[in-house]
Amino acid sequence: MSRGKVLSFLPVCEGCPPSKATVQHNFAFLSSARSLFQSISKDLGVGPDEVVQVVSDGLNEKGLSVTVQWDYDVPGYPNATTSSRALSAIDLSTYILASFGTVVEVRKALDPARFSIVNFQLSSAATTTLRNSGLLSPEGFPLIHLGVHDAAHGSLVIEFQGSTHVLLDNPTGVLTNEPQLLQHYSQLKRYMNNRMQVPQIQFQRFREGTFKPVHYNSTFYAPPGDHSSQSRFIRLAMLNQVAGLRSWPQNASWSPNGAGPSKGLFVAAETILNTIVLPPAIDDAGGAGSANDDYTQVMILRDHANLMYYFRSPRSPQWQAINVRKSSSDRALSRRRLLSPTLRMIPVGHNDDKPWYTDVSANVL
Repeated sequence: MSRGKVLSFLPVCEGCPPSKATVQHNFAFLSSARSLFQSISKDLGVGPDEVVQVVSDGLNEKGLSVTVQWDYDVPGYPNATTSSRALSAIDLSTYILASFGTVVEVRKALDPARFSIVNFQLSSAATTTLRNSGLLSPEGFPLIHLGVHDAAHGSLVIEFQGSTHVLLDNPTGVLTNEPQLLQHYSQLKRYMNNRMQVPQIQFQRFREGTFKPVHYNSTFYAPPGDHSSQSRFIRLAMLNQVAGLRSWPQNASWSPNGAGPSKGLFVAAETILNTIVLPPAIDDAGGAGSANDDYTQVMILRDHANLMYYFRSPRSPQWQAINVRKSSSDRALSRRRLLSPTLRMIPVGHNDDKPWYTDVSANVL
């Protein structure tokens, strides 16, 4: 999304015109429901190629990122009587990336005392289309919460509690699907307290000869292994704590550090991310064989310092990347994109004209 482009957001009250905002910062983003909103573009008052809903994840040129996760515990949203100082929750992620550079700026601008985050107001037909897609609750509002991160390691979660929204500090930097953040932290604390009892119990049983730890003298006790969003939160929080304790070896042929320290950090983050990928037939609640389509459709890694936005889909193990810094420095390119009425979009899938693996047969045969 190019700096200077004017965005049109969803109307938030009966008879209110859609509010607009000008993009202040270039940003790269993933949209998981844009085609859905394109199908109701007439209700939005824009052409299909100009639809900006909905940004599921993104990184801007200031190193600020937003992620949108499901939250089925949202009780609802307040109603707006005017479009002044109010925005639909659906448009919030786009607005944040376009307008702010730090978590501090986001917290100040979205102070609940001065700014309202509400549900949108569309025709009944358009609302039904969105509800039938599963994007909305049966009552017609989005079931989401948002995580915001910046280049200075600031981390904030935005959640909705019926009559207002709340802005919560998030020291772990982790956000998964429901429940809401404070319940995630309560479960993390309970798990960590239970975990701390394990060494003494194991030591006593070891002395009695009745139990031998699988990893004798271990200093790290296993996080939960199921695929529910609660366990994924705990797993990520624990792995984040220890991620920087050791670096990759320098001289090993398999080590990513041979390609530079940035590659080593990237692979370290990738290995953590791999622990929460949902395999086929496993749903978000940790169950197997359900009818829910809870596949991990895309994996994303964001480098907030070097402004690199990496992504890949199950179609290929090969990563693709967008250099957000490059889009900021190339003024001629930014000018051409600004003058274009459409957004530049690419599919997250791999180009099937190119192999998804490297064939080294000729090197060894």
